[in-house]
Amino acid sequence: MRKRDTFGLINMVNKKGIKLINKSTYLSLIIGVVIFLISRPHFVNALDWRDILDTNFEVDTAIDDNNYRQIIIRDDNGSTHFLTEDNTTHANPSYGQNYIAWMAIVDRYWQIFVYDIKAKTFFQLTNSENNVNPKVDGEKIVWEGQRNGVWQIFMFDGLRISQITKDDNPKQDVEIKNEYITFSQKNNQNNIWEIVLYNVNIKTTEIISSNYSSRMPKINDNKIVWETSEDEDSYWNEYDILNKKLQKTIKTDGTSDKSLSDNVAGESPVMEDTTPIEELTEEDIAEEINNTTESTPSFEEVVIEEVKETTQSTSSTQ
Repeated sequence: MRKRDTFGLINMVNKKGIKLINKSTYLSLIIGVVIFLISRPHFVNALDWRDILDTNFEVDTAIDDNNYRQIIIRDDNGSTHFLTEDNTTHANPSYGQNYIAWMAIVDRYWQIFVYDIKAKTFFQLTNSENNVNPKVDGEKIVWEGQRNGVWQIFMFDGLRISQITKDDNPKQDVEIKNEYITFSQKNNQNNIWEIVLYNVNIKTTEIISSNYSSRMPKINDNKIVWETSEDEDSYWNEYDILNKKLQKTIKTDGTSDKSLSDNVAGESPVMEDTTPIEELTEEDIAEEINNTTESTPSFEEVVIEEVKETTQSTSSTQ
């Protein structure tokens, strides 16, 4: 006899009311179990990395089987899980409690991508010219983006994107901590790289470096630190944000052992020797930026730490 089940399917039932499974149904069940057992590790892995983000994790990059650099997540046990798996190069990840941000090549340009940890969603943050070097802090993401060929600083606050800088001086080396954003900018009037501090809350900008070219600032608590080479000496520079004081310390044999300046709060930082190091010309900057844009496709199989590594290397040798 035939009996229709609750799903509208016809099942074969013997005279005693015991359901019979025909050979084709039995074979289908076996195939289904085999397929599940084979695919289960991949399926579980696809879910596991989202669960890892609720615990301790690290974000890094790795080369996949197709020779593309991808963003990976590493858990406490050292196991890695791919966050990205598309056929393009990804680089320079930064992460916090709310976001994971990185840069990836799209149509020959670098763009910023984000994974929202709480919402468990991906989104593309930029889509115009080159955008690189994202840094995450809380709900904020900052990065360097080209506008009409000039590198500017941008910020995403969780709701909207703001362009922090708009003048013609190229900016690089952006960092963020709480309400403070710092970066390097090349002053087009004297061709010297300066360290700039921007306060997100009160929207103020101040140049905190001296008359020597300065690069790669880092935020350490309420201080901005960076290194300069002046004549034959190297110096650590430390700017106290709250007291507006700049302290310069000479480095001898790899150690800092002599404090040379301590500016009074409110005064502009002034160093003893105002002779600048060899200047970077406008042609140098233009050539370096052009080289970066033109060479991006060649990075498909190469590990990159900074898309503008050439510019940074040139400045450090001055």
